[in-house]
Amino acid sequence: MDDKILDGEDIGYVPFDRPKKSKSDSGTDVDDRLPGLPRYVRINTLKKSVNAAHKEAAAAGYQLCQEPNPPGNRCYFRDDLVPDLMVFKPKGKSDISRLPLVAAGEMVIQQKASCFPALALHPPPGSVVIDGCAAPGNKTCHLAALMQNSGHIFAFERDERRCDLLRRMMELKGASIVTPCHASFMDADPTDSTWSTVTHILLDPSCSSSGMSKNPESDPDALKELATRQEEMILHAMRFPALQELTYSTCSVHEVENEEVVLAVMRAQQQQQPVPGAKPGAKAGKKQKQKAPNHPNQHRFTLEKALPAWPRRGHELASLASAEPQLAQLIAACCVRTSYPDDATIGFFLAKFVREGAPPAKPCAELQLKLDTLERARAKLARPVPVAQPAAAREVPAWRLERDAKLKAKKQRKE
Repeated sequence: MDDKILDGEDIGYVPFDRPKKSKSDSGTDVDDRLPGLPRYVRINTLKKSVNAAHKEAAAAGYQLCQEPNPPGNRCYFRDDLVPDLMVFKPKGKSDISRLPLVAAGEMVIQQKASCFPALALHPPPGSVVIDGCAAPGNKTCHLAALMQNSGHIFAFERDERRCDLLRRMMELKGASIVTPCHASFMDADPTDSTWSTVTHILLDPSCSSSGMSKNPESDPDALKELATRQEEMILHAMRFPALQELTYSTCSVHEVENEEVVLAVMRAQQQQQPVPGAKPGAKAGKKQKQKAPNHPNQHRFTLEKALPAWPRRGHELASLASAEPQLAQLIAACCVRTSYPDDATIGFFLAKFVREGAPPAKPCAELQLKLDTLERARAKLARPVPVAQPAAAREVPAWRLERDAKLKAKKQRKE
């Protein structure tokens, strides 16, 4: 199976009027473009338990180590943030092709940052979810695993060949709750009853790929076009009536596609106030019906701090910092960034929006237990090692000091 497909990278920038290329068409691998990255392998808990996966890895000759960066090319360790993620040596220093679980769909080669969107969204089992830009499906599969294959995921992909790939990947990985949709997410009508129970949406749209490419898109006009489409996609998602939470991510390092898109969405939210006097769930009167088209979003979404345990946050926009410093600081604090090579993963960006007034989202009990275990492990590693203090010098009695002085003087007289 094509390792480029399994790696879970996104294709990057392509014009919006033509379909994305597949990874196999790109002819390159993220490990070649960004050398020195660890190889990340996520245990697919839809098909294999964590304990069983570690046992099979041991049978294949790999050794699980408790500390990060263990010696030896056949050693690996658990990631300290993403549950069920195994960290191997970089390409050329480890051979994960020896793991039969990868070909069987029981393990998924997926960059660490690529795991962030599903983990930040963490829809509970039984949820109805949309993955707006799904193929090849590693994030989709991760969502299904976090949901324990309970609920429903609508996975949109507009390109027929990539949609077929998505379908085959979901079958291989046992994600039975996924329904591939050969269509553009932007064509889905939020008022259609099909989507009336959608509570979570994951958006990882086309971007400049500047966080994982040797030759990323950098033309200002092209970046602006991308940002406009990205903003439109987020605002479109916010029109789904039952939506509670939404994550937006890119593999871009450009502020115009990241923090500036978040700011534009927040500005648009401020302009889309509910119809004055309208009550949620009440039938609109004649005047309200006339105003409703100008207010397609009757609910506002607020920015929430995504993945609080991750240390690298977003950028403070210089254009915003002088006029509205609190807003600039809020966006920076809530958003997540990763940086290559400092964070040992690709360059990535993540933001999370939550419906205003929605109850606090909590991971399911099993996921929370895993997150708590990782938090304790991080705290243990961060705890300073106590330095052995020298034993306190015992006080010498005065009589001994006097005796030693006399013996020293006697010795000097003899000499």
